[in-house]
Amino acid sequence: MGFHQRFLTNSRTPCYKTEYRVPAPFLLGVFARGKFKVARNESSRLNLTRCHVFQPNLSGLNYIDHIFLYLSSGVGQEIISLSMRKYGDGLNKFGPNDLNSALVPSPDIFDQISSSDIEKAVEHLNETGATPGCIESFFEKLKE
Repeated sequence: MGFHQRFLTNSRTPCYKTEYRVPAPFLLGVFARGKFKVARNESSRLNLTRCHVFQPNLSGLNYIDHIFLYLSSGVGQEIISLSMRKYGDGLNKFGPNDLNSALVPSPDIFDQISSSDIEKAVEHLNETGATPGCIESFFEKLKE
């Protein structure tokens, strides 16, 4: 049937071996009603199928916590949800390419927040599950 001549079976040795991936710093839920799920992956765990991963580019690697706060904030949720597909009864779905077209602030915007404020905000978010008001109001300015 020519399976051995197809791309994956022909290019991988052994052919059943999966590709090597590094753990992504963010996991985003595929389906959501209302607020979508964002998890900061601080472990060395790889995602299998339940979530999409978000792997920032080289300039984004310095802003992991900033991006996490943005994705968790109300404004970030609202802006990112513009690229989600909408289904009946309020069900939203992230496709893998939907994340590629999602809008995220530039590093210049993130540089306006001090690193100590970022640390406190991430700690607050981890403890309470909510983004602090100072971060919410900072990102609220992005909508203007």
